[in-house]
Amino acid sequence: MYYYDEIRNYLGDSDNSLVEKVSSNFECLATLCQQFCQCQSIYDHIKPASPVLTQYRSAECRLTKGEDKKTEEDSLSILEKLSIELLWKLYLKSQNVIEEDKSTITSKGTIKSLESSFINTFVLSISYKKNFEQFWESLFDGTSFMNHYSKSDIVDALEHWSILNCRSVQSLNLSGLHSAMKLVDEGIKLPQMGKAESMEELISDELLDYFLESAKAENFVNILFQSAPTIRAIHDGKIASAYPKYLKKTYEYNLEKIDSYIEEMKDLLTVYNDVMNDRKEFTQYI
Repeated sequence: MYYYDEIRNYLGDSDNSLVEKVSSNFECLATLCQQFCQCQSIYDHIKPASPVLTQYRSAECRLTKGEDKKTEEDSLSILEKLSIELLWKLYLKSQNVIEEDKSTITSKGTIKSLESSFINTFVLSISYKKNFEQFWESLFDGTSFMNHYSKSDIVDALEHWSILNCRSVQSLNLSGLHSAMKLVDEGIKLPQMGKAESMEELISDELLDYFLESAKAENFVNILFQSAPTIRAIHDGKIASAYPKYLKKTYEYNLEKIDSYIEEMKDLLTVYNDVMNDRKEFTQYI
């Protein structure tokens, strides 16, 4: 039997106001453990993608305040990068080249040559907007079902990109973006542990033993006094200092910080999924 279940049995149903308060407080701690363990597992899964994802996050929301100077290319948003990628794929297809299909690439120089032409035509040329309009019309003239939002997004992205004077599609690290979003998607779908398992995952054995022995001896106030600092440390306090007295191991961030991070990751994933869903109507063209 888990510590949580044993302690709950001793708290039980009671009309005693103190026991009711302790029971409520203990349940709050268990719920908090469950929430923290869920967020921590998501964070651990996403963490390998952090170097890629940091550039798309608000500076105010970052977990650490260390230096993070963006490169010029990295100043583009997810929407802008995916819009440029769509144009790049459309351009390759117009040249009878599919980037993922090696059979359509005659030499290593083919992609480089096409990339140079792409950049010169749609980014560096003073007529890049006109060039884009002509290219778009050559592909979709009279095609009423095409997503016109995608077109305007591409124009906006090219305008920003031209200001940055970017000279490489590869430097956008589009493959890194797709891989990072896959990790985020997998992370937020991870199953949630129960309260009992979460509490034993997070809380030190010494503290759990103390809770159980106090419950057996009906020294319920002891549970109340030790729960309070534990809850505070996990929720919004200095969680790193909670080891080893309260927690089994050290953690970098409390629940408040890590939950905020995950919510921002979800927002980025929503943007990414919206753009990729809009792109489906272009499937036959890329």
